[in-house]
Amino acid sequence: MRLNLRLKKALAMVAVSAVAVTTVPATVFAADYDTHWAKEMIEKWSEKEVLKGYEDGTFRPNGAVTRGELAAMIVRVFGLTDTSSAAKYTDVENTKWYAADIQKVSSAGIMNDYADGTFKPEAQATREEAAYAIAKAYQVATNDETSSFTDQAQIADWAEAEIAALVAGGFLNGNPDGSFRPQATLTRAEAVTMVHKITADLVNVAGVYSQDTEGNLVVNTTGVELSDMTITGNLYLAEGIGEGEVKLNNVTVLGDIIVEGGSVNTIKVEGQSKVNNIIVDKAGKNPVRVLFGNLVEAKGTVTLKSNATIEGNVLALTKVVVDGAKEVQLVGGMKIEEIVVNQTTELALVDGVTVQTATINEKAEGTLLRGRGAASSVKYINVNANGLELKKGFKYNKDNVKVAATVTTTPKFPESGGGGGGGGSSSGGGTVTEKAITIESFIVNVNGTYKEIKNTNNTFNVVVNAKANTVTVNGTEFKGTDKIASISAKEANGLKTVKVYATDKLAQNIEMGTAYTVKNLADMVNAKQADLFNILSTVEGQLGEDYYAKAVALLTNAIGDLNDYANANKEVSVDYMMGRAERVRAKLAQNNAADLYAKVEGALKTYGVELFGLETETPSLTAKVFVTGVESGYEVDTFTVNLEYK
Repeated sequence: MRLNLRLKKALAMVAVSAVAVTTVPATVFAADYDTHWAKEMIEKWSEKEVLKGYEDGTFRPNGAVTRGELAAMIVRVFGLTDTSSAAKYTDVENTKWYAADIQKVSSAGIMNDYADGTFKPEAQATREEAAYAIAKAYQVATNDETSSFTDQAQIADWAEAEIAALVAGGFLNGNPDGSFRPQATLTRAEAVTMVHKITADLVNVAGVYSQDTEGNLVVNTTGVELSDMTITGNLYLAEGIGEGEVKLNNVTVLGDIIVEGGSVNTIKVEGQSKVNNIIVDKAGKNPVRVLFGNLVEAKGTVTLKSNATIEGNVLALTKVVVDGAKEVQLVGGMKIEEIVVNQTTELALVDGVTVQTATINEKAEGTLLRGRGAASSVKYINVNANGLELKKGFKYNKDNVKVAATVTTTPKFPESGGGGGGGGSSSGGGTVTEKAITIESFIVNVNGTYKEIKNTNNTFNVVVNAKANTVTVNGTEFKGTDKIASISAKEANGLKTVKVYATDKLAQNIEMGTAYTVKNLADMVNAKQADLFNILSTVEGQLGEDYYAKAVALLTNAIGDLNDYANANKEVSVDYMMGRAERVRAKLAQNNAADLYAKVEGALKTYGVELFGLETETPSLTAKVFVTGVESGYEVDTFTVNLEYK
């Protein structure tokens, strides 16, 4: 069938119109707010897909916001999905557009409802209802703050603490006459303003973000990396992350981190990140794993309201509070000053956790405390709850288990006597000990004689002087003509074996007093080849295909050169090392090293490595190396290696 020209033109216009309609975002409204005082906020939050207009294309900023619309806004900010604890309201029909959103805020306990079993979704939201919902959604702490509006007595009891908390935090203001008008309705523009004041920014698209945030930041999707930035407020890792992954790399968070999404795929805190309080409060039963890198500094309290795994090899925590989590795992060589258990839980200490004091409070009746893997330890245990059960697998001293006079069901100890993981005593537990590690020096066999490199405050300063043809380590000088046959280490406390690592992915056991040759070094590197290439693969995305291929080739050649040298020589010539260093410096100067380093700087910092002065005649680096015992119960020492080429 042939179409006439007029019909063809008509169909073409329809097609163009259809394309235009489908490509314009749903959040583009008619210009009914162009001159409105909230224009910028409306545009920002519509672009973030938090706001939606009406079918006629308007936004109606001065229209009253309904309770259903308020629920939808909160759902979109946090990406709420869970409905497992939702109430069934008699006035919320499943076919209504707001039904799913109301189920989500109900399950999260964010919005108030009514004693008659209704939600009143189409009723206009009041100012106190909106304030209550915002405070609950953002977990604004309600302490002892009080507000002093002229109409304070009109504020409902159930909203009073939340309103006071928002006012104290600078997120809510009253009216010029000093009133709050709690039962007054809220316009759509005013509702947007409340969200805007408490949310500096929202990340809802996967990617890498590096811009500092003045205020609170919400992340509500998986596949996000926050890198090299400071957040002055709270960081909300929201429910919209689902079972996905978010990474913090060299991020400073001055407020709290509230973890509401994630899974065993982990929330990763890496590099030289600095964090304060962390609250894990995820809906549902699936646990969240929060993994801390070796250089992370955590100052505040970790509060676990939902099932969680907290993992870190050299992490130092002041306080961990278990307050709702049914299952908790603390994993790795971390040190914790205090654990407080407020509700019944099963707490597992895994692979060398050291705890100074654990307090089991009254409502934690029937709590179970166990250990797994390399033995962990708890020095003091205070029992204020009935029915505490201590399983095997961690060390403690029964004499240091103090039971309150109010406890009627005393703790249950392992039938075999206890503490486990290193031997229990007949009194119920193995005594907790913290064994020190002191690397005194390295002994170098050079030209048939021995030189000692002494440890200086756990720092080793290496200077490669190309002009003088020397290498100096903590004041001990080696000339280019020197040949090194072996190196051994001395430990002051009689420890036979230590574990040396820059990351948990790359660790090596070293025998104290054993003379290691260049062949031994080559064997160690060969054994770790897969780990080295796996670590390199973690920066493939930052490097790009071309640079990554070059990096793989460089690592492959370096391993090959080391093996060739070790097979041909029993000793290491200092001249050889100087030559290799010069080759590396020359390559850095020729290959846009500074630009390349900028791509992987964050990843290298994760492994404790920083480079300086690239593309100059005098590049340098600083690296962190960690040393601990092969068995649990030993302290973790941090060593700094400073390498300077001149």
